[in-house]
Amino acid sequence: MDWHRSKNRLRYAIALAVFLCYLAAAFMVFFASVDNAVRKNTVKLLRSNVEQQSYHFEAVIELQFDALEAAAGYIGMEFQDLQKEEIENILRSISSTDTFGRTMLILPDGTGYSSDGVRTEVADRAYFQKAIKGERALSDPLLSSVDGDNKVVLAVPVWQDDEVIAVLGGSYDVGALSSLLFADIYNGNGQSFLITSDGTVISAGTADADWTEQNFFEAYGKVKFSEGSLDQIREDFQNRSGGSIIVESEGVGSYLAYEPLECNDWVLCYVVSEENAQSSYVFITHYELLLGAAFLAGVGVLLLTLYQMNARDRRRLVRKAEEDSLTGLLNKESTARSITDWLNDERCRGLQVLLMVDLDRFKQINDTYGHAAGDQVLKKTAQVLRGVVRETDIVGRVGGDEFMVFLKNVGNPEVAQRLMATVNSRIRAISVDEIPQETLSCCIGAAFYPRHGRDFTLLYENADRALYEAKRAGGNRYAAFESVE
Repeated sequence: MDWHRSKNRLRYAIALAVFLCYLAAAFMVFFASVDNAVRKNTVKLLRSNVEQQSYHFEAVIELQFDALEAAAGYIGMEFQDLQKEEIENILRSISSTDTFGRTMLILPDGTGYSSDGVRTEVADRAYFQKAIKGERALSDPLLSSVDGDNKVVLAVPVWQDDEVIAVLGGSYDVGALSSLLFADIYNGNGQSFLITSDGTVISAGTADADWTEQNFFEAYGKVKFSEGSLDQIREDFQNRSGGSIIVESEGVGSYLAYEPLECNDWVLCYVVSEENAQSSYVFITHYELLLGAAFLAGVGVLLLTLYQMNARDRRRLVRKAEEDSLTGLLNKESTARSITDWLNDERCRGLQVLLMVDLDRFKQINDTYGHAAGDQVLKKTAQVLRGVVRETDIVGRVGGDEFMVFLKNVGNPEVAQRLMATVNSRIRAISVDEIPQETLSCCIGAAFYPRHGRDFTLLYENADRALYEAKRAGGNRYAAFESVE
């Protein structure tokens, strides 16, 4: 009997040892897989954020050019009648908006008269030479001594009777702009850079280190690359394509993502430490420690694993209940709840935008080509909407062919206008094999918080009214609520 017991114990011990070895191997694979998934998702999110901020950067620069051109248009119409004091007043009024640190009217011979009364000779400056030929110009700050570091000059021609009679320029702090764009990302713990394709650092935002006269490639030639390489960065910069790398310096890992800008040959870069970049995944590390402790405890590991599997299944069911099964976007109820929660959140500050997007002639497409083709249209429309907004914005499908987009903390209404134009353009570019003869289009209605409502219901009603007006005007249009009041 004792022999049988010993034999059984040995069998149980061997089975337990095999089971524990299997669990140990499974846990090692699991931890490695989770770590790899976290890194991939972190890089994906960071690249998405940098790409979105690059759009915002270019949109803001475009707005500054528009402001200068409006002032240049007035000067051009009244140039012959304007006295010197009146021109100085116009320049000072532009500078007083806190947008431009300094403005300057430059005559064809290169003599510039600035808003602070300083006379400057800029005939040899590239931005002046380009603007006097009738084009917009954006200088590299290394070529401009106007207002010191991190400043560039935006210059536009002053036209009169189809002839350029002067150039209007304004100094602008692009470093502060790039820092501001990323202020809400990773709690402001990252660092933004503006860099030329040859690695010259245009602006280092609010960097602690002094990047004056430093080259980006030389600086990153001294670090260890965990993923990517310096040659990859050089190639991407030259080819005007975005990318990302992971580096380690003095034992600290960092993620870097970059995206080319249409401004000169600049590249927008953002660097954030591994700790801050993965802060939203800290709970995974906690679970790993908990599972490891449970593994050492023997039987407890099994109970804990079953508990976690059950919790994950519940979370998965909750997520599934919140999603639209066809497009993967939020469903109508979850969209309304998410927007309402955000409007009540203390992080909700300033302008918010609610967009209603409705496809034109969708019923006709369904009736002509069938529901399978219609489903493809809806899926591709969802991809377009998700692709043009930030990760933090809310996108949902709220009806058959009706979508809702909520933009959080928008800088100004012009950003929403540009986004609506982008959505219209990208939906027209959608190609569906099942309907090769059809060109898709949509109508969009917008309502702004708090001007058009302080709760979801009122914003929804006003955005829907704007959408109705756009559709009544013939389709393939977008309208804001104030334009139809």
